[in-house]
Amino acid sequence: MNDTAASTAKPKKSAARAEYSSPAVDKAVDIIEFLASMEESVSITAIADGLNRTVGEIYRIVLALERRSIVSRDQSTDRFRLSLRLYDLANRFPPVERLVQVARPEMDALSKRTNQSCHLAVAEETLITIVTMRESPLPMRYSVRMGSSFDMFETSSGVVIAAFSPKEQRDRWLKAEKPATRALLHERFEKARENGYEIRPSATVSGLDNISVPVHSQQGKVLAALTVPYLAQNKAMLDPQAVLDLQLKASARMMKLLG
Repeated sequence: MNDTAASTAKPKKSAARAEYSSPAVDKAVDIIEFLASMEESVSITAIADGLNRTVGEIYRIVLALERRSIVSRDQSTDRFRLSLRLYDLANRFPPVERLVQVARPEMDALSKRTNQSCHLAVAEETLITIVTMRESPLPMRYSVRMGSSFDMFETSSGVVIAAFSPKEQRDRWLKAEKPATRALLHERFEKARENGYEIRPSATVSGLDNISVPVHSQQGKVLAALTVPYLAQNKAMLDPQAVLDLQLKASARMMKLLG
């Protein structure tokens, strides 16, 4: 075979690999993503309807996911919901596990000292995920559910992580945004880097101020954002600046412990 023939054969092999798919795996991921969007358990018929598939197409896959404890079934209603198995597996991933171990005692102390809830977010593709949280000890409080995911720039946590990330990574995250939005985000990045934090009214919940600080490794890599959704109320005696000071100190201690 001459060089020309060889060069034309290779793309065909590559294309064949790109076109390869696994329908069962695709269906399993679709089911997981659908259940992750549901606040309550749902029937297998509802799952099929939500995915525009028949019950027959997904029945065996749902049972396999149940057998592997990815989904759980309420035996009294025969309805399914996503279990915490995937969250547990994600937190066994060594970098996340170590980060959470270091963060928890600091966050316990922070929530008790400030009477505010707090959470720790990490970046995953174009999302941020809450890997651990602590609720305010007060009876009236606002908190973000552990395991929740949000669009990167919907949150102060995501903006702070992006602000302290390498420019190449930040540019990849910004590609999907409109030019006007990118300009506004660049302003927020610059201000966050200059200040070392972001304090900003919540874009999703009225009456809340997000106070977000980066958590770095000793090598300077941003690993996460430690965020307080600050809720002003009579029994929460510390003002936002005092809460921020405690967050920055907690972040610095975490950096030392993370190595």
